Amino acid sequence: MTRTDDRLLPVLLICAQALVWPGAWLVRGTVPSGASLLVWALVAGVVTAALALRRTRPVLALVVTAAACALGAGPLPAGAMAVLGTAGVALALFAVAVARDTFTTVLCGAALAGWQLLQDISLHGLSDRDGLDLVLTALLYAAACGAGIRVRRARATRRTAERRLRRAEAERHRLPAAERRRMERELHDVSAHHLTAVVVTAGAALGLRERRPEMADEALAFAAETGREVTRALGAVRGPAPSREGRPSPDERLLDLVAGFRRLGQEVDCEIDPLPEGTLADAAYGIVREALTNAARHAPGARTRVVCRHADTRTDIVVTSAAPPAGAAAHGTGLGGGRGTGFLRSRAREAGGTLSSGPTQAGGWEVRAVLPGRTASAAEGPETRGYRAAQLVVAAGLVLQPLLPALIIRADATSSGTDVSAGVLFALLAAAQAVALLWLRRSPLAARGALLGLALLWPVAMAAGGSTCPLYPSDASTE
Repeated sequence: MTRTDDRLLPVLLICAQALVWPGAWLVRGTVPSGASLLVWALVAGVVTAALALRRTRPVLALVVTAAACALGAGPLPAGAMAVLGTAGVALALFAVAVARDTFTTVLCGAALAGWQLLQDISLHGLSDRDGLDLVLTALLYAAACGAGIRVRRARATRRTAERRLRRAEAERHRLPAAERRRMERELHDVSAHHLTAVVVTAGAALGLRERRPEMADEALAFAAETGREVTRALGAVRGPAPSREGRPSPDERLLDLVAGFRRLGQEVDCEIDPLPEGTLADAAYGIVREALTNAARHAPGARTRVVCRHADTRTDIVVTSAAPPAGAAAHGTGLGGGRGTGFLRSRAREAGGTLSSGPTQAGGWEVRAVLPGRTASAAEGPETRGYRAAQLVVAAGLVLQPLLPALIIRADATSSGTDVSAGVLFALLAAAQAVALLWLRRSPLAARGALLGLALLWPVAMAAGGSTCPLYPSDASTE
């Protein structure tokens, strides 16, 4: 059903009610009193306006619809509220089931059935039909709640499927660019890390050639092995993303990385917490590798500290290198194209975090990244107990007020049926004005026009109900 047809549904209910009453009476030649027609028109207007708001404020629409139908059912003849009191209330309850959770839906249905039963007892007393009416009412409300819950779940399933479809479509367009960025970044990381190791080792071998020839041979052998690792790593970059199966754990990979830099002569201290597999671990490994590589290039021999703290709310990765020792030769200073910092920030951003880098007060360099923790994406939990308790208190308060209609409705048997008290007319006018106020923000001109029209009906309601204004008392009879 489209939105336009859905808006017309309350109007169709009013037309159906008009055919039942007063249409059926007019066909039989019985003309209702003006007061009864005024009450019916007010109830129909309030119910129509309330049902029009059932999408945005379903619980309020249900309460207003049920209260208006109850106020109108007292003074009006039997059948005058039959369609609005059944189909209108069921439609409002269906809207609650569609828009709200199951607890609220069941609570509204049970409270409405209990309130309606107590109201009938307070107005008409106990009768043999009360049990049958309660069963039929419970079946009607249960059907409305069940249908609404089913529709709500079907819509939620459809929305989930649509989100997945959009995500898959976006992923299909994003994958080529993402794979291209991955290969570019991996190529940079592999070349920066391994080639820096080769250059630093070869430079150390050249420095030891005269003084420690046995250490020079060992350094050259290490450089040759590192060069073979470069070849294997470049071959892996051309292929798809490597599988996570069979790889060491993230913290073990970080410890192996630190051990490799220690073999290059870097003094690296580390404090590494276990990390979960996934984007977070890959980002942490890439950030630490790039930071240690830059330290080996520009500050060879400087003490470096790696800290990786994985907590519930955040993951902190800090790599701090001291100033290079005096006289240390930086063999890898000329390597790199200056894109390492950009790749570091992209890694942190893809993992859902941020990264900053800069010099320290001691003359060194620090890279600090803040990534998500264990509970970074907390799911929306259920409603709090206080909110549920408030719902129960409100429902109980409404159910325990069945005498309210009896206080403002006076049904007196006459030859033409029933008379309408001024109280019910005033209550319906006040309810109509309250519903009109709800439309002020959405349709201010229509709401102001309705308020003006309803204000003009107050003298009519006073005259129809036989009430007099206390400011102008009738003249006392003279002797």
